[in-house]
Parts: sequence; C-alpha cells; structure tokens
Amino acid sequence: MHVAEDVCFPVAHRQVVLTIPKRLRLHTRFDRKLLGKLSSCAWTCLKAEACRLLGREDVVPGMIGAIQTHGEILHWHPHIHVLITCGAFTPEGEFLELSEFDRERLLDAWQDAVFGLYLAEEKIEPEVVENMRSWEHSGFSVDQSVLLPAGDQAGIERLVQYMTRCPFSLSRLVKVSDTGQIVYQAEKQACRAFPDPQGDGTQAGVPRNFQILPPLDFLAPPPPQTGHAAHSTEGLASD
Repeated sequence: MHVAEDVCFPVAHRQVVLTIPKRLRLHTRFDRKLLGKLSSCAWTCLKAEACRLLGREDVVPGMIGAIQTHGEILHWHPHIHVLITCGAFTPEGEFLELSEFDRERLLDAWQDAVFGLYLAEEKIEPEVVENMRSWEHSGFSVDQSVLLPAGDQAGIERLVQYMTRCPFSLSRLVKVSDTGQIVYQAEKQACRAFPDPQGDGTQAGVPRNFQILPPLDFLAPPPPQTGHAAHSTEGLASD
C-alpha cells in the first residue's frame, strides 16, 4: 500500500515490460551489474520517448522499475517490469497526459540502448550486433498492454506485488525426491518449449510443463538447458 498511497501520484499508470534476446541473457547471470545498467537503459528510453511525444525536454515521467531474472519454470530470463505514469511532470508540477508510447519507436530505442551497453561493456563485438540486426525476429520486446486508470490504488498494489514477487511458488513445487531433486510445475498445464523460442536462431528447449532441478540449481537456477528436464512425472504431462 505504501507505493499506491505514498509514492504514486493519482494519475493513470501503465506497465511496460522490456525483454532482451536469449543471445544476450547469459552475460547478466555472470555480471549482475548489467541488470542495473539495463534498468538505466529502460529509464533513458522511456523518458526520452515521453519527452519526444510531449515535445518538451524538461518533463519527467514517474517510474518504478523491477528486475526479474526468472521465467515460468525458473529458467534464466532477465527482464524489466516498469510502472510508469501515462504522461510526465513539468518543473512547475503540472502533469501532461499521454495515451501510450509509440511501441515501435520505443522498441527500436530499447534495442539500440542495449546493444550500446553490451558494446561499451565489451560483452559482444560489433559483428554480433550486425548479425543480430539481420534476424527476422530480434528477440527484443516491449509490452505496454496493462493500463491502470487514475485513482486505481488497488490495481497499482496488485501490479507492484506481481513485479516484486518471489521467483518461485510453493504451490507449484510438486515433489522433492529422496535424492533432493525438485520437481517444479509450470504455471499452465499445456506443454511448451522452454525457454520459449523467439525465432532468434537459438534452439528451443524440450516441450514440457515442469522442470527437474537438483537442490543447488533450485537455489540458483542454471542457464537454460535442453536435456535434464525431459522426464515424465506422475501427474504431469511430458509431451
């Protein structure tokens, strides 16, 4: 309730979710400072887009960002959830409304900012950027489909709880074996190829609706793999 009552101004807000391709995700597992720098990229892109749409350089949107590093079955999937005002504030405190961002322009800006960060951090070479720019599906995404009308404090509270939720749910931990392995169920029963293929040339995982994790991997999930979760388990579909 603190965020809804004491932090957020009573104006409309929007959730924006920004993701990066699987090709770039592994770097963030071994260099966690990249996660904070990606958040800075998100802020820079969103603020610049708000200024462009309002035609002013002196306005500032209100924004709260949260980094999530987990996917549905605990595979490594760093992405950023943002709660941002639908508009921006002038230096005098006036709020100028915006309906929504230009998604394509924001996506292009996000992609350019992430590539610029990875090049500056010497995580990739220019040739990698050139190759990735040639992909039909970049692997980058921006979603702004969740809109909270002005005064929806309950909606803001639910969204902030979702943004900062624990990586795993005890209700989906279905079994711990005698050897300590954990069977973790996906949110939905239908089998999917985890991690989800994005058409970026990275092989999808084994279609399944659960993951089998050794205890240490459960505490610190490894990078996405394709082989160690393809066993059938009672009560769970395997194909």
